[in-house]
Order: sequence, then structure tokens, then C-alpha cells
Amino acid sequence: DTMLGRALSLAAQRGGAVLPAAQRQTVLPAVIRPMSSEVPKEDMMKEALITALQPTEVTVEDVSGGCGAMYKIEVESPLFRGVNLVKQHRMVTETLKKEIGEMHGLTINTRRTPE
Repeated sequence: DTMLGRALSLAAQRGGAVLPAAQRQTVLPAVIRPMSSEVPKEDMMKEALITALQPTEVTVEDVSGGCGAMYKIEVESPLFRGVNLVKQHRMVTETLKKEIGEMHGLTINTRRTPE
């Protein structure tokens, strides 16, 4: 406590307020660690697309440099056969409705699986 005592004395000499020992708090820096059970957002979105659209190919890529603001999604699915492009994209956006609400930008590319 001698180093703390010297720091408080110095603060008092410079006109700073000094609290009684009972009111002092030690503030330690917080250590932030990623939770090991945390699933990356890309993986969560990919799983949702696999479940809903049964794709033969699917990629979800964070194109914002890792902050999760913008994504590029590519899906090839047999469920897109006979469905126009606008409806294909709507199928993707409906599947990821909650996640899209948290994004700033999204690029979607869809393809029909060849027969």
C-alpha cells in the first residue's frame, strides 16, 4: 500500500481529492476473452441456410473486415428450380431475417442446382 500511499500524497499535494482508506477502491483492468462456446455468426447463418434451403453449395463471408457489418452470401439449391431470382433472394432473406436486421450491407448470389 506504500505505492498507493505515495500516489495519494502526490495527488493531495497537487490539489486532488483524497478519499479515506475505507472509501478507496482498487480498479483492475478487465480482461476480455471470447467465450469458447461462441459460434461465429457466419457459421450460424450457414447452418440456418442449410436447414431451410438444402443447398448443394453455400458460402457466407464477412466482407467488412471482421466486424460483421457486411456479408456476401452465395447459395446453390435445388429448391430454386422454377423460382425466379427475386423469390430466390427472398427465400434467403426470410431465412436470415433476424441476422439481416443487424447488418449494414448484404450481397446475395443464388443459383439453381443443375438437374
